[in-house]
Amino acid sequence: EMDIGDLTSFMFYLQLLAMPVRMIGWLLSAATRGSTCGNRIFEILDTQSQIQSSHNTNSNHYRMDGEIKFHNISHKFPDSKTNSLNNINLNIFKNQKISITGEAGSGKSTLVQLLLRFYDPIDGEVFIDGVNIKNINLGTLRKNIGYVHQDVFIFNETFKNNIKYGNPSATDQEIIKVAQIAQIDDYIQSLPDKYDSLISENGANLSGGQKQRISIARTLLLDPPILILDDSTSSVDATTEKDIQDSLKQLEKGRTVINIAHKLNNFGESDNIIVMKDGNIAESGNHQNLLSENGIYRNIYNLQVADWGIKTMIGSTFGPMSRGNSEDEMFGKLYDYNVVKRLFPYIIRYKKESIIGSI
Repeated sequence: EMDIGDLTSFMFYLQLLAMPVRMIGWLLSAATRGSTCGNRIFEILDTQSQIQSSHNTNSNHYRMDGEIKFHNISHKFPDSKTNSLNNINLNIFKNQKISITGEAGSGKSTLVQLLLRFYDPIDGEVFIDGVNIKNINLGTLRKNIGYVHQDVFIFNETFKNNIKYGNPSATDQEIIKVAQIAQIDDYIQSLPDKYDSLISENGANLSGGQKQRISIARTLLLDPPILILDDSTSSVDATTEKDIQDSLKQLEKGRTVINIAHKLNNFGESDNIIVMKDGNIAESGNHQNLLSENGIYRNIYNLQVADWGIKTMIGSTFGPMSRGNSEDEMFGKLYDYNVVKRLFPYIIRYKKESIIGSI
C-alpha cells in the first residue's frame, strides 16, 4: 500500500527523471549524426591534392619578375573526349598586358588556371622567369599571382578581415590605402562601424560592384607581380564597370596582366590580344591589326559596336545611354560608321519617329 505522500513523491521523482531520459535519446541521435557528418568532413580534409610541390623546390618566398611562357601546352579534363587546349605557344613579357577573348568553352580560363597549377597539362610546359612552374613551390607560385575572378567569395566577417584575407599581416593603414585605390573606402567610411562593420554571408548586403572592389583591394594587398582578371566585370552595370575599370588601372601598374573578357571595351590598351577558338589560338595581335584582318575579333567587335549603336540611337526603347559611352572611349579609335549604316534599316523599324526627330 502507498499513502498519498509516497505517491506524490513518486510522481515528482518520475517527472524529474523524464527530462534526463529524453536528453540521453537526443544526445545519442546527435552523436550519430555528428559522427556521420564528421566522417564526410574529414574525408574532404584528408584528401590529398593531385597537384603537389616537388620535394626539391625552394620553400622560401621570393618575388618573381613576371615573364611567362606557355610552351606546346595541351590539356584535357579527365571526363572529356576532346582536349580543352591544343598545342598552345604564348610568350608574355614582364609588365606586358595581354587580353584573351573567345567564345564560351574555348579554353580562356583553363589556360590561366594551368598557370596557377589548378591543373597540370597533359603535354607541354609552363615557365615563369625561365623556371618550369612544376619546380616552383606552390605557395610561392600562388603568392606571386593575383586572381580577380567574376565570382567573388565574401566571408561573414568585417570589411577589415575580408580585405585582410589577401595579406593577414597587413596593418590598418595598408588596408585603408588599398581600399582607397579600389574605390571602396568612401562607402566603408560612411558606415557606423566603418572597417569593423559586419558583412552578411557571401556579401548579401553588398552590390556586385562593391564585392568586386573588395576583391581588388585584397589583390592590391597581396601586391603580386602577375595579375589575372578573369571576366571580372561581366556581372555589373555599365556605370559600375567603368568605376571598376578605373580601379583596375591602378592595380595593373607595374605588373604582368592577363585580362580575360568577352567585352572588348578596354582591349585597345592591351599590348597583345589573343583570340581563342576550340582550345586553339585563332588570332593574335594588337587591336588595330586584328580589326584590319576581318576575322573573329573583327566580327566580335562589330557585333558589340552594333549593340551599342542600337541602344544609343533608339533611346528609350532599350534605355538611355549617354554620348560619354562612345566607341571612342570604348575602343580607342573613331567609331566605325559603316556598322551604323548597316543598322539603319533595323533601327528605323523599331523607332522610326525617334530617329527622324533626332536628325
